[in-house]
Amino acid sequence: MTNHWWKLVSLLVVAVFVFLFSRWKYASLLLRGDLEGLQEAAGERLLTILPLTFLVMLVHNLIPVIPLVFVVTLNITMLGFVPGYFWSLATSVLCATLAFAVVRFWLQNPLSGKISPKLMKKIEDNGFWVVFVSRMFPYVPSSVMNAAAGISTIGFKTFALSTTAGNAIFILAVSLISFGALTVSIELAAFLILLLAGAAFAANRWLGKSKKRQDA
Repeated sequence: MTNHWWKLVSLLVVAVFVFLFSRWKYASLLLRGDLEGLQEAAGERLLTILPLTFLVMLVHNLIPVIPLVFVVTLNITMLGFVPGYFWSLATSVLCATLAFAVVRFWLQNPLSGKISPKLMKKIEDNGFWVVFVSRMFPYVPSSVMNAAAGISTIGFKTFALSTTAGNAIFILAVSLISFGALTVSIELAAFLILLLAGAAFAANRWLGKSKKRQDA
């Protein structure tokens, strides 16, 4: 997809999001972090739950007001463990990518002086691992990392893969805790986390080789 189309898509998504959020009856519950109120309001209606949790994830990735733990817990509570995990992972990657695109194509200049130079240097030096570690151990808010990556020169593919790998591990841990299964399935959890970490290492090696071939 060309830069021109990315600009149009990202602008359209943000405009639709702002419009829907301003007219959304769940907005006040979301801003208060009222998990029980959101669950009660959505009930068992899947067509209400999915757009609701998608918008919550989009807010999380655009502005630092909703922690990812809250979003994942909401998904697990409403959808169950397996659907909640995969929906959390899919929406987290999609919304992070949208936030990345918005910054890269629309807000790069206005935000360039707002991000810590130390963080920017880390991303420029080793983008994949900085994003991956920040997703697995969110010492930097997701929205800030999305903005920093959008301002930097990190490629879209690198950002998407590192976000997917890091979020897969972190969301799995949060999902197990939310579902109350961490003490029961500790061996399985450890195996899955190691497997995902290995996949992240392999993805980084593949990206490095791909870059070398392009430079050759």
